[in-house]
Amino acid sequence: MSSTIQVKKDYVKLSILCITLLFTLVIFTYKPWVGSNRSPIKHDVSGYYLYLPSILIYHDVNAAFLSQNPEILHAGRYTYSKEDNTGYINKYPIGLAFAYLPFFLLAHFASLLFGYTADGYSTLYLIAMAFHPILYLGIGLHYLSKSLRFYFNDTAIILTICALTLGTNLLFYSTFAGNMPHVYLFTLLSIIIYYSIIWHNKPTLKSTLIVFFCIGLSTIIRPTAFQFILIPLLYNYKSLLTQLQLFLSQWLNILIGLIVFSIIVSTLFIYWKLTTGSYIYYSYRDERFDFLHPHIIEVLIGFKKGLFIYTPILVFALLGLGKFKQNAPPLFIAFVCFLITYIYVTASWGCWWYGGSFGMRALVETYAILAFPMTAFFDFILSKKFLLKVAIGFVACLFVCLNAFQSAQYLKSVIHFEGMNYKAYCFVFGKINLSETDKAKLSKLLDENP
Repeated sequence: MSSTIQVKKDYVKLSILCITLLFTLVIFTYKPWVGSNRSPIKHDVSGYYLYLPSILIYHDVNAAFLSQNPEILHAGRYTYSKEDNTGYINKYPIGLAFAYLPFFLLAHFASLLFGYTADGYSTLYLIAMAFHPILYLGIGLHYLSKSLRFYFNDTAIILTICALTLGTNLLFYSTFAGNMPHVYLFTLLSIIIYYSIIWHNKPTLKSTLIVFFCIGLSTIIRPTAFQFILIPLLYNYKSLLTQLQLFLSQWLNILIGLIVFSIIVSTLFIYWKLTTGSYIYYSYRDERFDFLHPHIIEVLIGFKKGLFIYTPILVFALLGLGKFKQNAPPLFIAFVCFLITYIYVTASWGCWWYGGSFGMRALVETYAILAFPMTAFFDFILSKKFLLKVAIGFVACLFVCLNAFQSAQYLKSVIHFEGMNYKAYCFVFGKINLSETDKAKLSKLLDENP
């Protein structure tokens, strides 16, 4: 008598696997370890990364080795020379160094084993830095899909995963600029959402520690990400009294979680103490927030970096807000409050366009939130007539193609890294290569007021 074991195919997990394999192929094709202009350790990343070679290879928290190797990091842009000339103060928070750490160590030991230069910047380090963000993306999509499954069907979830990864600049910030903070924050926020749902349904020490750990790590990656705490605080909000009673009933677990959070955040204060002599140090110096004059319109629909201009597929998330409120009421207040505050704080930064970037990169992590109303929209459309489904599918495909095309435009400098305006956008729309005449005209358009 023979028996067969039936294995249920999990198409959501399969879709995540396909996305990660596709992005891996993109990295293999792009080869960012070939040529300094493609290096994954450049611009802002060189500052985030600096902690690792400084401490683990050169054993100098002050990174004095930069004085003998100025070409490695263009140190003047990402660090500040100390007044006594004993080294440098890193402008960037320490958090991403912890995210890079396992892969840095793997590359370091492999370099020692196989005879590569073990200086933190040779080929194996570059390869490790180029590929590992895709692993973090896969983890983030895994936890995001687990959360979405509490409220939506698998088909709608798969559509959302494809839309977010192929139709937004999450693609760009998982591959070509994968070592920027955003894919890591996207993953941490996805984990926070999942374990916040778990915790509110059945509080445990494990879920408490995971949430506080992720909030702590997010905070030292990008201090404004401390706002992630709004998700567990406001989940299933009914009244202030109800929330307080719940948190007080779990005071011991929360206290332990706060200790974990404090230990993680303290690493940044310790670094400042070691390099500046003070536990508190503002490393961005002249860069400030202006909360009285936020650039909300420009952040959302401006042609310089506007979210819905360069990532129009997110309009599906707006259209799904109503259905999201119906399908997932415990999440609605938390998510709306988070989006309002996060967009406001993002738009209040002095350099509200966040320097050289493809689209509004500072909001990429919020896609873990926007995935829910987007899934609600797809879930709604799947229940409608065939023609409407075909129409929405066609529009979604156009958005995906536009994202891929504009990513290529950005890589080829057709889309300017920070100077775009309406006229310049219209001029380069649909162009993948620019003649010398086109470049001259674009330069004039970029000089005009937005």
